[in-house]
Amino acid sequence: MGPIDQGFVHEAAIYRTEDEFVAEVVPFLRDGLAAGDPTLLGVDAHRQALVRDALGGLDGVTLFGPGEHFAHPFAALRNNHELFSAHADAGTGRVRMIGEVPHPGVGAPWHGWAEYEAASNELYTHFDAWTLCLYDARLAPDDVLADVERTHGHLATPAGDHRTNPGFQPPAEFLAGRPEDDDPLRDTPPHVALADPCPADARHAVAALAARGAALDPTAVGRLVLAVSEAVTNAVHHGGPHHELKAWAAPDRVLVTVRDEGGGPDDPFAGFLPSPPDTVGGLGLWTMRLAVDRVALSTGPDGFTVLLRAGGEPDPAATGTGTERAPAVGPEG
Repeated sequence: MGPIDQGFVHEAAIYRTEDEFVAEVVPFLRDGLAAGDPTLLGVDAHRQALVRDALGGLDGVTLFGPGEHFAHPFAALRNNHELFSAHADAGTGRVRMIGEVPHPGVGAPWHGWAEYEAASNELYTHFDAWTLCLYDARLAPDDVLADVERTHGHLATPAGDHRTNPGFQPPAEFLAGRPEDDDPLRDTPPHVALADPCPADARHAVAALAARGAALDPTAVGRLVLAVSEAVTNAVHHGGPHHELKAWAAPDRVLVTVRDEGGGPDDPFAGFLPSPPDTVGGLGLWTMRLAVDRVALSTGPDGFTVLLRAGGEPDPAATGTGTERAPAVGPEG
């Protein structure tokens, strides 16, 4: 029996030993198999072996590669949505899904995954699915675990309990309270500053800056250029008469902001999933989120700003901004 019998249940399992891992995961899978529910497991090979030994095999359990399924937070949101939709259409019963969510303890930036965890509570409410998100407390930093407890409506325990979480925070409230991006590059003069650029000029300027000032692979640069084009296109069509682009380059990242005079989207979950196929437009923000390593939206007295970052998170312990390789360029880019 789960915390509730129907609907979407978003539960976290925080464990500290392999025995706790087994105690939280195996009954969840066993009950799902006994009920005939689609039962999915996305953990690494070592943890798969622990589950196999405890269950006496993995017959009936659908395995998926965590590295592939959780390669990007917004791709994972889409993957889950498509999976749950397919099972709902087929009438296969409640979906039970276990996955290891990436975080800095395993080398993944956390901001996007925190958004993934929060948005799941809103975007999957109409599905009959129960997801168990695994976190190894020996690896996950304390700030990650604090976010985990605020983004899951239920918490599993090694004793077999499924508790309603009193610390759960409504997802829109959680997202609104996320810290602003504090990349130190923004405290320095931009290497590119363009007033009212068209998408083509923006693409050209950012691609040229990335080629001169950052050691990003061509695929990352191409994705950034695509995201910049979408951001400028949105600013042209929805942001009032004027907009501006600023860009900075460091050896490990390129940062771009596009500011316009509009108010930004009203929906706090805009762009977390692609628009339905029969919808005209609406894919720009989704494309941005999928293309780059960080998207941050902010609205203030001077308008609406989209921040895009390709490359690594800034190192808070580093001195300086790491911009030595980036040549300064004039307003024309």
